[in-house]
Amino acid sequence: MSTSLQGRQPESAVPSLERNSPLERRAYKTPSQPESRVPARTVLLHDASPSTSVGATELPHRLQASKPVSWRGRGDLCQVPWTTPPRGTWLVLDLWAGYSGLCVALLQLGMHFYAVAAECDDVAREVAHHNMPNIVHVTQVEFLTAQAFVPFLQRRNLRGVLMGGGSPCQGNTSLNLARRGLEDPRSCQPLELCRLRDEFLALPEMADKELVTFLENVGSMPLTVQSSYSSWLGGEPILIDSSTCGWVQRRCLYWLSSKRTSIGPHLQPPQCWDWVPHCDGAPTLA
Repeated sequence: MSTSLQGRQPESAVPSLERNSPLERRAYKTPSQPESRVPARTVLLHDASPSTSVGATELPHRLQASKPVSWRGRGDLCQVPWTTPPRGTWLVLDLWAGYSGLCVALLQLGMHFYAVAAECDDVAREVAHHNMPNIVHVTQVEFLTAQAFVPFLQRRNLRGVLMGGGSPCQGNTSLNLARRGLEDPRSCQPLELCRLRDEFLALPEMADKELVTFLENVGSMPLTVQSSYSSWLGGEPILIDSSTCGWVQRRCLYWLSSKRTSIGPHLQPPQCWDWVPHCDGAPTLA
């Protein structure tokens, strides 16, 4: 059984690239070119600078020298004061990060944190690095181990660790008529999140720290996959439709749990949200 989350929140700002930045190349028309009604294209190219990602052996050293994440993108980042951010300093593991939208959202909430992002796409990593240069990047979730974070955990006075992200959904979505569910290796990526969770829980350095894990995936996944994810993550998901706080309808399932509990109707909802019955009988937030 899943529950659904709906509500109204302020519109979030979307980070944009600076004009003529190293990430942007524009094809301008020269005087010798004939007039054309076709607009000039904007092409994203790989930055010629050294790679923004680090290898597994370099990660502990980069973490030791890392700084809290801050916004360095074009213009000011929109602030979202509708809820109180978690207190203290956090370590964020942004898995399957894309351009690190999780870090953008946490900065909008006013959260103070260090971050490691795992993303295989070069351009997405460059966009994140351009806007938030203090994030430490790796190319694969599999490269991360809790042991690599021990020196960092010993050095920094953290309140806790937040880890998770939106795992690949190609094997789960109903838009893929040939979907194979858990027979698709991409659908088993949440096992990497569970591995990291268990490794961190086993560290003595985590005894007095919070550990929060979350997972997002497509709402149209097979029930067998949803049941497996719930078993792996130790709790049931809630359903969030992005059309309740934006202009696009996208139904996604979210799992969220800490050392003590997981998300559900027994918890107090955020301000301006309420638990209400869903059309299929499952509890909903609206």
